[in-house]
Formats: sequence, C-alpha cells, structure tokens
Amino acid sequence: ACATVSAVAAGAAFYYYRVMKPDDRKRLRDKFDAVASGDMSALDMPGMEEMMAAQQQGGPGGMGGEGAGGAQDYMQRMMDQGRPQGGETARYAWTQTEEEVEVKVKVPAYTKSKDVKCVFKTNALKLQVATLDGSEGGALVFDAKTDAAVQPDECVWGFEEADSPDERLLVVSLLKARKTFSNAHWRRVCEGEPENEAPKGPAIMSVPDNDPAALSAAIEGLK
Repeated sequence: ACATVSAVAAGAAFYYYRVMKPDDRKRLRDKFDAVASGDMSALDMPGMEEMMAAQQQGGPGGMGGEGAGGAQDYMQRMMDQGRPQGGETARYAWTQTEEEVEVKVKVPAYTKSKDVKCVFKTNALKLQVATLDGSEGGALVFDAKTDAAVQPDECVWGFEEADSPDERLLVVSLLKARKTFSNAHWRRVCEGEPENEAPKGPAIMSVPDNDPAALSAAIEGLK
C-alpha cells in the first residue's frame, strides 16, 4: 500500500517549506514524492532536523519564485496522491472535495423535475427517480444514512447534459457539515453502498509548527 503522510504532520512541514532555500525545498519535495510513491526508506530523513533548525534560526526569508501559495498547493497535492476521491457503481458516479460530495446519476432524457423525489436530512439521503426501473414510484437510488453529516439546507439537485442524447445527468450536491481532508474523506455516499479504497493511514497527531525535533519524531512515527 502507498505510504501516506499525516495531514497535520505535512502541515507542520509546510511551515518550514515556506522559509527554506530553493535547494532545501527541492530536497523536501523529493522526499515527500518518494513517500507518496511508496518508498518507505524516504522516511529516513538524515539531517532533516538540522536543516529545519537552521531555517528556524534564520527566520522567514525569501520565498523564491514559489511563494507560500505554491508551497501550500504542492503540499496539498502531495497529501492527496493516490487517494481515491470518489467512486462509480452501476447506478451512479460520485466525487468529493474538502467541502462537498457530488453524485451523478444517468437518467432518461425525458426525465423531469416532477419525476425526482430527493430528500435531504442531516444524516440521511433519499433519492427516488420515477423514470428509472424499480418499484412503484421508480427506482430508489439512495434511502439510507450518509457517510457523514451534511447541511441539508445547503444541499441541492438539478440536471446536466449527458454525452448521450438519450440521457441526462441528475446531479446531487451534498454540502458536508464539516470539511474533510486526507484519510477523513468520505468512503461512500450512504451506508450499504460500495466503499472506495482510500488508505487508512496513520492517526492524526498534533505537531507544533515551530519545533523541528517534534516534526522529525512525527515523521519517524509514520514508518
């Protein structure tokens, strides 16, 4: 299984990444890339504590051409490598971001709003489509607890064009009650549905963002 780095530990690393010189930045990037690719030996980081301590003593300096935004984007991409962000079944496909889960269901092109029954609750979703084969009233796509809580008043549904002229997409957007990151992402839309294969990864830990020794210990604990 691909090794993953705790979001909090990576967040602490981001603090040092911002103030590093370009050459040291590249060294850290290379190590995180290796870990994300499954090279556990990259977690043996000789000199990392000394390098970070030196940067701490020097204080925030030039950000180079990358800047804080570029560093943060890189660290987020590193943390998300290899993690499925959704899935696909015979009935629907779904994706997710930190804030939202989006479900797309293929329905006949003649499906209208009146054919759709969609009920949002804090911890449940019911979706029934009259134009899909199923019991009386149409097929139940979902009628179960969601994988985590949502904000029902902010959840919506609607239609989009599909690739085929005989179909359209019924799109359901679920706004998460709490943002999720890394290993806390949803594994499924509702209970009873297939789960994706997102790795469990290490437990989230608290790492002070100005303590290179604590960061080194956290990385050591990820082995």
